[in-house]
This record gives sequence, C-alpha cells and structure tokens, in this order.
Amino acid sequence: MSKLAGNHFLVFALLLFAMAPRSAGFLLMLAGLVIFFPLSLDPLRRLPKERLLLFPFTTSERIRIRILGFLFSPVPWVILGVPIWAGRRYLRVSWMLLLVAVAANAMSILWLRDIDQARRWRLLPTGSGPLGGLVVKNLREMFHLLDPYAGLALALAATVYRVTSPKPDPEAVLGLSLLVALTLSSAAQRLFALDSKHGLTRYALMPMAGWRVLLAKDTAFLLVLLMLVLPLNPCAGLAAGLVLLAFGHGPSILDPQPQTPWCFVSGARGWSGWVQVLAMFAAGIATFRWSPVILIPCLAGYLGSLFYFGARLEGRWRG
Repeated sequence: MSKLAGNHFLVFALLLFAMAPRSAGFLLMLAGLVIFFPLSLDPLRRLPKERLLLFPFTTSERIRIRILGFLFSPVPWVILGVPIWAGRRYLRVSWMLLLVAVAANAMSILWLRDIDQARRWRLLPTGSGPLGGLVVKNLREMFHLLDPYAGLALALAATVYRVTSPKPDPEAVLGLSLLVALTLSSAAQRLFALDSKHGLTRYALMPMAGWRVLLAKDTAFLLVLLMLVLPLNPCAGLAAGLVLLAFGHGPSILDPQPQTPWCFVSGARGWSGWVQVLAMFAAGIATFRWSPVILIPCLAGYLGSLFYFGARLEGRWRG
C-alpha cells in the first residue's frame, strides 16, 4: 500500500475521486485493470523454472498444479465474492472478470513454456555499442513496471476518442497527453528502480561517463513516452517528458529506492514530487498554447540536469 500511495498517477486519481468521483472513475478503473492482471496470475510463476523442472511430475500433473495454484490466488475468490456482497446484478461482471483472469493465466503459461528468456525480446533491436545496449536493457526494465501499461491503456482510450469523435477537443487531447505523461512521472524519479546493488557496481566499472549512463536511461524513458503520446500531442508530451527527467534525476541518484517488478513505481514523496508534476503540466500547456519553441528551454534545463547529476553519479562511484 505504501508503494501505491507514492505513485503520482494513483495519488492524482484518488484526489480527483475525492473532489469529483464521476470524473475519476475512469482513471481508477484503468489503474485497477492494470493491477488486476499481475494479481490474477498463478503464484507458482514466482518460483524459478529450473526448480520446478526438478520435480518428477508429468505434464498432466503440472497442469493440475497450475490450476490449483491459481485457486490459491486471492483474485478469483474476490471476484466470486462480488455478487454476494454487491448483489446479483454484478453476477455477469464477476463471471467476465473470472474469465479474463483464467485467460491471463493461460497466456502466461504459454508464454513461459513456449518462449524462452532469450527470445522474449527478439522484437527489440539489440543496440550498437555500449550506449545502445544500455538503452535496450533499460527498455526491457521499463516494460517490467506497471506504469507504462497504465499509460498505454489511457493512450489507447484517448486515441479512440480522437479517431471516433467528429471534432475532438484539442484541449481534451492535450489534457489526455499530459495524463499519459503523468503515469510515467514516478518512474522518472526512479530511473534505477530495477537495478540491484550489483547493477550499480557494474555501472561504476564501465568505461562510461555518468551522464551517458543517465542518457541511456532517459532515452528509454522518452522512447516509451513518445510512443504513447504520438497519436495525441507529441510536442506537449516531449516537453513534459524533458521536464519530468530534469526534476527526476535528483531523486533517482541522491535517493535511489529499489522497486518491485510488475508493480507501480513509488515516487519521491514531499515537495519534489509536487514541483515535478506542476512543472510538467506547465511545460506541456505552455508548449500547446504558445509555441513549440518552449521545447528549447525545456531541453536546456534537461541538459543542465543531465550533466550536473551525471557528475554527481560519478561522485557516488568514487565514494
């Protein structure tokens, strides 16, 4: 719960729900849908595959173990308890959610069985040189967090609105673009979220300047963000992303906090998070209302933060 409370997007959705419940219902539904999938998966997937293969089970026995493992997950019991608690009118919704949970487990089993670890990311480019390799590695880490998937769900809904609406409101498209950027704001403050202590040690041993390590992190972040806001307002999204990174370098390096894969990122609490979010909204709105030239000071601020905190990162290595 503490991790959920530190995520900027979830905090924004809860505050909006407190002020206008109907307006925040869609955002909370998206967040709940993103959380639903990892919670509904078989708990046995957490065990190493090599350890499971040591047990002398047949294929049918392994399937039965997977089914029983799914029954130990709290999700199916919560889903089945919804009609009991809320009434028979939610019975159809309960069965639909249960079907989705079963389908998610089936896809997870097929993925783990038919696609080995080395082939999972074959669609991603391998990258050339150490910087390109780091960018690809950071992209893979981004896809192991729930924040990009919340942004993807919101971006898909916004794209459907823009395509199907005869006259989409530019202000609404801008707001949706900035909300998509908000889903990644906590990740911008935890760029080393999935790097272990040994990973940080390897960075220190690499013949690379600190700002280049940060640049590889930022490139992966901006690639994900631009893919999400490309059908909406890419200029405002890029301005928001540069500002998020400019303010996020500090907590990422000075206060690194390990994060759990397949969870929402817990951002920095206190004034730094609020300042980052307000500056992001200001940059995106200014780019939309005035001119894309606003990207220039956003880029200048980002570069200043990149080189300054790159030097601070090297200082941590020497310390």
